[in-house]
Amino acid sequence: MSSSIVRSLRYICIIFFILFMTGCTTFNIVDLNESVPVHEGALKTNSDRLGVQPLEVQNDYGDALPFQQDLANVLRSEGAFNNISHPVNTNDNVELLIRGKVSGKFRKKSAKNFFTWWPGPLIFAHNWRGTRFVYDAFADIELINAGTGEVLGNYHAESAHELIHKSAGPGPFLGALVIIPGVIKGAVSVSPRGRYRKRMYEAVYADLWHKVAVMITQGQEVRNTNAVAEMKQKCGNKFDAKPQIAGVWATFLTCQSRQFRMLGQEPSKKGIATVYVSDDQQLQVHVTADGKIVGWYVFDKKY
Repeated sequence: MSSSIVRSLRYICIIFFILFMTGCTTFNIVDLNESVPVHEGALKTNSDRLGVQPLEVQNDYGDALPFQQDLANVLRSEGAFNNISHPVNTNDNVELLIRGKVSGKFRKKSAKNFFTWWPGPLIFAHNWRGTRFVYDAFADIELINAGTGEVLGNYHAESAHELIHKSAGPGPFLGALVIIPGVIKGAVSVSPRGRYRKRMYEAVYADLWHKVAVMITQGQEVRNTNAVAEMKQKCGNKFDAKPQIAGVWATFLTCQSRQFRMLGQEPSKKGIATVYVSDDQQLQVHVTADGKIVGWYVFDKKY
């Protein structure tokens, strides 16, 4: 065989390889539950201190785990709670606890993906159908009163997304013609590759945890509204009243819609006093060891 023919065959192989490996490709991830209503705008912040326990997980690929445990970060990033401990431990001072289960899996579509890439390119299936993977995620979450163990709410959420990878290059068509490259491409398209999985996890679990955050926030809003209405009726003119020097701290708290957290301790005329600050940072109350109010501050004003 002459050297010119060898060179020509070599160039043809190189061109074929380039065509097979290149071409216009598109990735698209579609939300299959677009009709499900979601919360618009920022979530209303809850002042309760929240602890999030590690969730029970079930999945078909282990690399989903970080995304399945991301509920606390989503609640934090969306501003659903001021203070979140994750993972929570026995030393954390929390008022609410979250626990639950989450699972995720890819739907079985291996046969369709195989035929898309061989001999599908002969009818340009790689262009009009492409590789497709559907991922479903489910979560069942409980919100618990950390002090009493009472279950305040049960929330179920689902998310389903489809990844579509299309190729408009000539490589798949040529690969199908020579059979072997097409069979190889079809075989590797049966299961989702790592980059497919990561894209799906990012989309599906962001959507799933947003839905849970909305449900928890809305549930808390309803409970808080009902609790405040009940408190107003019970307390009358003592509802959200100003502290009284020598008043009983515990009695004062029972008629406050605000929540307080301990800020530290300071000396007072009555001895060492514990300083409590309201969740809106507007009110400080100083309380002695016997539970009596010995001072309080609004903004920079002392009483």
